[in-house]
Amino acid sequence: MVALKRRHFGVLLATFALVLSFFGLAQFVGAQAPASAAPLSCPEPTTNVSNKVTLDWDNAQLVDHAGRETKAVGDWWDLGIKLPWKTDGRVKAGDYFTYDASIVNTATGESVLRPNVARKFEVISNNGVVVGCGTWGADGMVTVVFNEKVESAAQWYGHVSTNGLTHYTGPGGEKYTVKLGKKVERQIDMLRRTPGVPRYQKDGWLNLAEDKDGDENKAIMWRVVFPAGDKAVTGASIVDEVPAGSNWSFNCDVVNECTKNHTYLVTDPTTSEGLRQDNDTSKGAFGAAAQVECSSTKVTVTLAEIPANQSAIILLPAHIEGAKRAGDVVGVFSNTVNFNVPGGKVVQPITKTLHYGAAADAYAHQTFSVTKKVEGDLPESAQDLEYPLTIT
Repeated sequence: MVALKRRHFGVLLATFALVLSFFGLAQFVGAQAPASAAPLSCPEPTTNVSNKVTLDWDNAQLVDHAGRETKAVGDWWDLGIKLPWKTDGRVKAGDYFTYDASIVNTATGESVLRPNVARKFEVISNNGVVVGCGTWGADGMVTVVFNEKVESAAQWYGHVSTNGLTHYTGPGGEKYTVKLGKKVERQIDMLRRTPGVPRYQKDGWLNLAEDKDGDENKAIMWRVVFPAGDKAVTGASIVDEVPAGSNWSFNCDVVNECTKNHTYLVTDPTTSEGLRQDNDTSKGAFGAAAQVECSSTKVTVTLAEIPANQSAIILLPAHIEGAKRAGDVVGVFSNTVNFNVPGGKVVQPITKTLHYGAAADAYAHQTFSVTKKVEGDLPESAQDLEYPLTIT
């Protein structure tokens, strides 16, 4: 294990909002809460039932953005904890449980997953009913509060996923040991793209501060990397689309200005430093020559010639209605870019998904009692027979 003395590895807390999500088993991949800027409210917690909720730390996993177990992570990758949970019997409105959702580097004691502002979330059953909500606090603690809807079932279960974007500047090939929730340890292999070898790429981040108002028209910033390769590329373009059903859009007045001012050329987009706009080899001419066509759901950017061994960088601002601060943004945000390369080269579209605020699923175990009516006298021990039937 390599100690984290150089602060190579961490989760972007100051710039990127974190997410707390409940995902329910088979519904995990397809179930996504709609994105919004609406703040969530929780019922008042009354009774701590943490001793009646089982958290299966032995089966806790480090996961990627899609909830898949991962043992490796790199710069700009999503990393989180996926934790199975279940109630031990019935719960009622106002019951709550709490636990620590931190990821800590065991070598240094440094926390690498904790929000800077409380993140709220709803717990939604597999049939769309909100059965509770909760908070992931700045101290790393998760609190889940149930409402009256949970009283219809004998037991609830699911998974908790808490995620953030990683920032890694090390050389790659390092291995870290981290402790999840101060309970169990896992190992992570640190990966890094080969320096100087660019690739088609899509990134995104939350562009709002935690403590002061920002611009809802630039709430999220999407970044596209378009490498030329060993020959110059002329007549290339990108088409960037808002997926159907999304709760974000493009404000074309803002996009037209922002994208032209933030389209530029670099020689090495494989490092955070190399991606910076102050490395623009065109000194602003490349962005000025870009042609932008915009609607609320699609932006097409036609590029000037990309010189050999250089890459075009295009930034696209996303609008979220009512979003002023990072804590306002709730949901799952996806964006797809299509690359049009002259000469017949086919480049697959790239979709980037960001998780902010929360998405939640929960599943119920229902218990029914079936009473058999018997005519005539019965011994006392045989009276009021009940046959519990548990359906899972």
